[in-house]
This record gives sequence, structure tokens and C-alpha cells, in this order.
Amino acid sequence: MRYIVSILFICILFMIQGCTDDSLVGPDENLEPPGPSVTITSIPEGTDVLGDIMILAIIRNVPDLMRSGIEIDGELTEFIGGADTAVQYNWVTESIEKGSTHRFQIIAQDSSYTRYPSDTLSLTVINGTFRVPEDIGTIQGAIDQAGHGDTILVSRGIYTENLDFKRKRLVISSEYLFTGDSLDIIQTIIDGNASDPVVKISGSVDERALLAGFTIQNGNSSYGGGIQCFNETKLRLHDLRIINNSAAYGAGIYLERNADVEIKRAYIANNTAQSKGGGLICFISKPHISDSIIEQNIAGSYGGGLYFEQSEGYELSNLQILQNQGSSGGGVYSWGCSGTMSDINYVENSSQFYGAALYSYYDSLQLSGIDCRLNTSEAEYGEAFYFRYSTIDLDEFSIEGNLCQGISSTYSKVSIANGSIIGNNGHGVSAHVSENIIQNVNITENMGSGVSLGGDAISTYASSAEIYDSKISGNTAEYGGGIRTWSGGVDLVLNGVTIDSNIALVDGGGIYLQFMPYSGIEFKQLDIHHNLAGNQGGGIHIGNSPLSSPTVIFENNLIYENIAEARGGGLHLQRSGNFNISNSTFSGNEAPEGSAISSFPSTGIILENSIIYAGSLPSVYVVDDMWSKDTVSVNYSMVEGGESSVSLMEDAVVLWGTGNLDSNPLFVDESSGDFHLSSNSPCVDAGDPISFSNDSDGTRNDMGAFGGPGGNW
Repeated sequence: MRYIVSILFICILFMIQGCTDDSLVGPDENLEPPGPSVTITSIPEGTDVLGDIMILAIIRNVPDLMRSGIEIDGELTEFIGGADTAVQYNWVTESIEKGSTHRFQIIAQDSSYTRYPSDTLSLTVINGTFRVPEDIGTIQGAIDQAGHGDTILVSRGIYTENLDFKRKRLVISSEYLFTGDSLDIIQTIIDGNASDPVVKISGSVDERALLAGFTIQNGNSSYGGGIQCFNETKLRLHDLRIINNSAAYGAGIYLERNADVEIKRAYIANNTAQSKGGGLICFISKPHISDSIIEQNIAGSYGGGLYFEQSEGYELSNLQILQNQGSSGGGVYSWGCSGTMSDINYVENSSQFYGAALYSYYDSLQLSGIDCRLNTSEAEYGEAFYFRYSTIDLDEFSIEGNLCQGISSTYSKVSIANGSIIGNNGHGVSAHVSENIIQNVNITENMGSGVSLGGDAISTYASSAEIYDSKISGNTAEYGGGIRTWSGGVDLVLNGVTIDSNIALVDGGGIYLQFMPYSGIEFKQLDIHHNLAGNQGGGIHIGNSPLSSPTVIFENNLIYENIAEARGGGLHLQRSGNFNISNSTFSGNEAPEGSAISSFPSTGIILENSIIYAGSLPSVYVVDDMWSKDTVSVNYSMVEGGESSVSLMEDAVVLWGTGNLDSNPLFVDESSGDFHLSSNSPCVDAGDPISFSNDSDGTRNDMGAFGGPGGNW
């Protein structure tokens, strides 16, 4: 039903001007004629109106009347009559804010432009409510009769319809809007009958529009089986079950061209897209999706749960993204977008190729509060999260127990902080030609390297990684149980990192660095212990860098109780150029050749202000070849067994310098891992006396990991 109220300006020439019956009207020369007046007659002051408006008025005795007009809220809107004394004005309320009050005046004007205003009339526009099926039998029938701001309230039942909002700002809801009873959602069903979208919304709808409290099912369309939104559409989709719909694109929900929709408390499940976006697809739009479950949706290609493309500023929060499937991006696929994801659970999603939980391509994304578990990629090197050509900020997260790698990136900038990567069936973090910053992250018990880094072997593109204040523990890989580099250049900074209990079946139990022609290395304040290598480098293996070695900073590191089955229990160097070791402690490491340090040809070792203790002899093992004459230079260091603990093969040379000691360093409690020096240790104030090597308190350098300028850790 639609209500219409009229504002009619009817100017009536004093009752009936043709009347000349003297018995009814007689002249009275003593009576003054009435003055000009404009009177609105048909609508009382303060009326509430519903729908479009028309009102009656009378204009009397305006001399030489030229025209009349309407003022709304003090602004002359239009002229509504010439010299006529009977006029009317229609005020269309479809686009007027419901609940708002407006002021009207009718203005008459004579030939000299004198204005004759009516009294002010105030009218309030109110909403209408249509009940389905009580008032109107179908939801679409109610939409057809409703105007902007009206409410359509739908009782429980199954409605086999395909709805079109017809560009109207409406509130369409089940009784859940008022009852809060979830059965109203389950039992108020709009069924699309497998033909067209269940609900179609396009343009001229703003964020005050609402669709709430329904089950939307059995839609089928090329674009958007459940809900289809196009063209500057802004509305709220709340408390909906969107299930069992199908489409080529966006089986559950389809958003395109600035469809900036707020989706809250939705259950989007069991929808199937032949191409992209099983649960939802979003093109050039900015949805806000929160407090929802995206479950068991399928996409034939990308984005089993959600798919975003060229959409800036989308927001996802408090979502359960569960058991969705896609060829890539089983949970979410995002391409060319910017957005935020907070408090998201990715659980048991799967992909045939990459990004079982999330695939990001040319994106800028901020992720926080992420829980990613039990996702599966069928690809040999698949992963839960895949970032390609993207800039990613990941904070406060857990990536655990996935049947694939944890995180993989290619040509991306990735910042990872304050989280854990645990027990994944592959590398914890894998990066190819990417920039990575990892801070305060626990990377443990992955069936692959904790961190795997690679550059480009045929170009100058390099990967870089900066890892701070993190723990890399209990990982197992063929090479580099804790950290591995491969193929091409890698710039690597490690500071304040604990690397322990990792296993490499071949080389580099804790760290394996190989093939790094464009790299720089900075290792500071590392705690590397209890790692195992099946061949070389129980703690660290560094090899096959060019003779023009990269910059190496190796300071204030603690390397203890690592084991290599062949060489280099603590550290193995192979064709690594000149390698400076300063203020570091090697204790209790084991290997048949070089319990603390071993080196292969084309490597020079410079050992300063350091301690080598409690390992089998030889502590240092150096192998030369016919092309190089490798040297070991030792100054201001405590080496158990002295110079004789260094084993030299071929033409290798030891340069035993000044200030060296052969004694017990007297650690505070090495059995519990405390390798600080006791106050009576011979290594206290025994390092290089040059001032720039002083301890942080200004005293002479103490030997070992906790001496020198960087020893306060």
C-alpha cells in the first residue's frame, strides 16, 4: 500500500465570484475589503506523512498576482503557478530522509515583486512497514510498493523468489530483526529455484539499506548465485545464511564496481563457483566482512572461500575460514588489492597448487591475529600462505600443523612479527627473491628448514632476511635445519636469535649458507646450540661464496654443544673468503675434524677476542689446496690446547698472535647454558686492549660472547 498526501494550492476567487444574487450578497460601503492572504488548508500543522505529499492552499486578494512558489526549509524550490489562483505542488518523498521534519511556505508575488507568504507548515516524513505475507503475499510485491526508507518484515516460511531491490533504500528482514531468535534465520528461506541470483541489488542504495535474517539458497547465475551487487551499491548484509548457491563467479555473493557492502554475522557455506570465488567474489569494491563463517565453499580455480581483485581498502575481521577448496588460494585469493585481515582463523582449507589458506598477488596487506592450522596444498612446494609481488605485514599469528610449508614468498616484501610457525610439513618460512623481516617469532618443529632463502641464480636479484629476537628450534631438513640459503644472492642479518636442536641430514644443522655471490652476512648475539649435521657444520655451514667474499660480521655469538658427523662441529667454512670471528664462544662442540671450526680451501679464518673450549681435538681443522694458501690467525683468544689444537693440512698456515691463552675460562655455569665469565675468569679484561674494542662499560674487552661493545645481552 502506498500513502499519498497532496499539497494543493487552490486559489479560489472569493467563494464563487460569479454570484450576483443581491439577496445573498449585498454591497456594504462601510465594510473594508479583506487584505491579501495565502493559506494552506489541506494538511494540519505537525502532520506525520508517509509517502509522497500534496497539499491544498488558498490565495486571496493579492493585487495583480503574477506568480506563486514553494519554499522548503527556507529555500525557494520552484515556481508553481503564474497568475492562476488555483495551483498545486507535488513533493516526492522517496529520497527524503525518514524521520526528518521539513518547513513549507507558499509565496505569492505581485507584479511589483512584493511577497505574500503563508504561515509555516511543518511536516515529518515517517517510514512505512509492509508485512509479508500478511499485507502483501510476496517479498517482491512488497518491494514494488515500498518507497525509500520503508521496512519489509517477513514471517517464517519458504519464499521461492528472485528479488530485485529496484534501487530502493529498504530494510528487508525476517522477524529476527526484532526477536533475535536464530530460528527466524533458519526458517525464513528465500529460494532462488536455481534460476538467477536469489537477490539482486544495483545502484542508488546506501548504507542505511539492510537485508537481514534470512536463509538465501539455491540461486544460480553466471555472476552471483546468492546475492549480486553492482554499481555504487552500499548496504548492510547482516545475519544471513547464504548456502547451496552456484555461479561461474561468486557463487555465494558477487560484488562489483564500488559495491561497498557491510557483511556481518553471515554464514556462507556450501556454495560452488565454476571459476572464482566459491563463497564470495569482489571486483573493484570495498567490503567490510566481520563476525562471519566462510565454510566448505568450492572454486574451480581461485579463491575457494573468498576472492578479491583490484579492491582497495577491504576489511576482514573475526572470520572463520574453514574447509574451503580452490586450485590456488583455497581459503582466500587476493590480487591487486590493499586491505586488512584481523582475527582470522584459516583451518583445513586446501589447494591443488599454491596458498592453501591465502594467496596474495600484487597486494598490500596488513594481517594480525591470524590462526592458520591444518591447511593442505597438493603441490610439492605448496604452502599455507603464499605472497607474490606483495607487501605484507603479518603480526600476532600462529601458523601451525599445516600439511605444507608455512609461509612462502616470491618477489615480495614481508614483515613477520610476534608469532609462531610450528609443526608444518615443509619449511617454516620460504622466500625467493624477497625481502623479509622476522622479529620475535618462534619457528619450531617444521619438517623442512625453519627459514629457507633463495636469490636468483641467473641475475643480480637477491633475497634478504633480517631476523631479530626469534627462536628457530627443532626443525629438520636435508640442508640447513634451522636456516638455509640457496641459489643466488642472499643478504642475511641475524641478531638476538636462538637456533637450537635443529637437524640437517647433510650439512648445516643450525645454519646452512651456500651459493651467495651478492650477499652480506651479519651474525650478532646468536645462541646456537644442540644442532646436528649428518656431514659438516653442526652449528653453521658457510660455503661456496666467491673469493671476493661478501662483508661478514660475526660478533658476540655463543656456539655450544653442536655435533657434525664429519667436520666443523660448531662452524664449517668452505671457499668462504676471509672470515672474521670476534668475541664469540665455542664450547663443547663435537666433530671428528674440527670440533669447534673447520675450513676447506680458499678460506681464511681470523679469530679475535674469542674462546674455544671443551671440545675434542683438533678444535680447529684447516684443509688447503694447490690454488690457495689458507691461514688461521689467532689473537687475544683463549683456545684450549693452544696452538697445537689447530690441525693444518697441505700448505695451510696458523698465525699465532699475541694475547692468546690456554686455560679454563671459568664460565658461570656451562651445564645450564650460562657462559658468562665468572669474576675470577682469566678471560676477563684479557681481550684486545684497543679502545674501540672495550666492553660496553668502558673496561677492557672480555674474551668470549659477552665481551666487547656488543657483549651486553
